Amino acid sequence: MLFKDTVDTLVKFYSEGGIVVCTSSNSSGNDDCDENLPLLAKTVIQPDADVITHLSERILERPAAWQMHLDEIKGKIDSIYRLKFFLKWIKLLSIPFTIWGGYNFYYAKLEAVLLAIFLILLFLLVKPLAGFYFQQRLKREMKLL
Repeated sequence: MLFKDTVDTLVKFYSEGGIVVCTSSNSSGNDDCDENLPLLAKTVIQPDADVITHLSERILERPAAWQMHLDEIKGKIDSIYRLKFFLKWIKLLSIPFTIWGGYNFYYAKLEAVLLAIFLILLFLLVKPLAGFYFQQRLKREMKLL
């Protein structure tokens, strides 16, 4: 479930404009804000690193609800860090393939060079393709509204 949480976080970042965590007086922290329930806390985490939190005065009377809200936010931020860590390691792993590809290119080992070029291009295309996917998903969801 660790990978699924990270992917869900990424999808919400770019298809919904941010991650929303709500804590109402009758429920635990979750992503779906029920407008019929009185909210104790609502936090929005946006892709540009803005974190906006709205608190009700009633949350001061319920420290357990505030702690639950903070734990939910921490889980979302942890999934963002996991994604960042994963992308950093992909970038670092592309360096040996670049060197290996250069070496094999010098010795005319075409298959190895093509593999190294493919892996480098894969890294360079992951972010733009993911952005395109989320943009298309957002357009599709907006048409449904």
